Amino acid sequence: MADVANEQSGYKRLILSSGVVSNDHSGTTPFYLTRSPWCSSSLPPATQRLAPWAFRDLFAVERRVDLPAIRLPDALANHALDRVDWYKSDSQGTDLRLFNSLGDMADRVISAEFEPGILDAYDGEDKLHHILAALDARGFWPYRMLVREVPRLPATVTGRGMAASAPTAPGWVEIAALNGACAASDRFDLRSLLLAWAMATTVGQHGFALEVATATRKRFGTPICVDMQAHSHGQLRRCRWLALPRLVSQRLRGMAVSRLRRMADTVSGRR
Repeated sequence: MADVANEQSGYKRLILSSGVVSNDHSGTTPFYLTRSPWCSSSLPPATQRLAPWAFRDLFAVERRVDLPAIRLPDALANHALDRVDWYKSDSQGTDLRLFNSLGDMADRVISAEFEPGILDAYDGEDKLHHILAALDARGFWPYRMLVREVPRLPATVTGRGMAASAPTAPGWVEIAALNGACAASDRFDLRSLLLAWAMATTVGQHGFALEVATATRKRFGTPICVDMQAHSHGQLRRCRWLALPRLVSQRLRGMAVSRLRRMADTVSGRR
């Protein structure tokens, strides 16, 4: 398996590996190439359970191949990396097992992102409820969930525009979580806590960023923590002002509805 380092990528360092990340072994692993390349996976598609859904044809297997595989901890060790700060995977059904393969490193991940399924797309896949349970057990809390939908439309229903107009249902989720232990555990060093504050601030979770800044100041007394706390407080105040028009609109709408109801009750009472 060849690794390619790209120094012109915009990242400080980008390493591309040609192969499949496996949760249990290095060597080779079967890989299912589907009609849509975005649906290809190391897990076989659940053809029968996909039948009621409009995007079933995208999962049609065109070829099975054996590809070189490597465990994620081994890939990291090959480049003298002993931690993962920000984890993101979209592996078509194996996100959780890959994350768990990190072992103790998973508990020190600060931010984690997954794309688990809700409906059955692959045999033996890691689904949303598995990931939510695992995140909860490790002390993570989801700060964003974006539900993607797909029409439930049997193959017997045909016609132009049917798939575009049919009712949809949740199919999979883009979920992002932060490690709540950052503000409460001594397993995170100063570097990790400063990075946790930066990550929380970057994604707009200023309340959690304030928690991290306060915990970091208490543990290490680092002067920069005062500025971190001030910045988080400032961002929370800014959020309040930005939300003011929406809150006023909701209040006025509620008052208008209440007034209309009173008028309707008055008219009804006169009859």
